[in-house]
This record gives sequence, C-alpha cells and structure tokens, in this order.
Amino acid sequence: MEGGRLGSFEVAMDAELQSRRGLEIDLRKALANSDLSLLSTINSAKSRTIKASRRWCVGASERGMISPADFIPLAEQTGLIVPLGEWVLRTACQEAIHWPTDVRVSVNLSACHSGRAI
Repeated sequence: MEGGRLGSFEVAMDAELQSRRGLEIDLRKALANSDLSLLSTINSAKSRTIKASRRWCVGASERGMISPADFIPLAEQTGLIVPLGEWVLRTACQEAIHWPTDVRVSVNLSACHSGRAI
C-alpha cells in the first residue's frame, strides 16, 4: 500500500492491457505504411451500390486478419479513427474511379467523424 491507496494486480488484466497496447502500436504502423485493405462488397444489386469496409491483416504469422469489431473501437478510443476514416474515404474514391458510372460507393464512418470535414 502506497500513499494510503490499496490496489490489486490481476495477471489477466495486465495481459489484456499489453495485448491492447500491442494492437494499438500495430494499427499505428499499419496506418503509417498503408498496410490496410478495403473490402468492396455489393451492398444492393438493385441500387448498384458497393459498400467499402475496412479490413486489417497483420502478417499471417503474427495476428492474421483482425476483425473491425476489434480494431474500430480501439481506433475510436485512441483517436486513430480520424486518419483511418480519411484513408477509407480516399481509398474508396480511388477505387470507385474504375467502376461503372452508375455504381455508387457507400462508406460507414464512425460517430467520431460527426461534424468533421474529411
């Protein structure tokens, strides 16, 4: 006990924190190196809309494919969601240039982008 405060150390909590920190470091590197991929899927054949989704694959021997459910909340909490969103929009638009003119692109952005110019 130090300074009148009592704390406990949980090995599992430390392991989770270390894993999260490692994931954050890897995400920062991926953004810096454009080591992300954009998955384009047909959202609606009738409206001819293609949805652009973020996917992140970090070296197959290390982490493999990382689910957006794992890295998007981390990106939102660390502020990396803004450059990530900018990358997604830029990449989706660059890819859409090569699509037929009647096909639209749909990109989901985080609520963190609300009111921001991207």
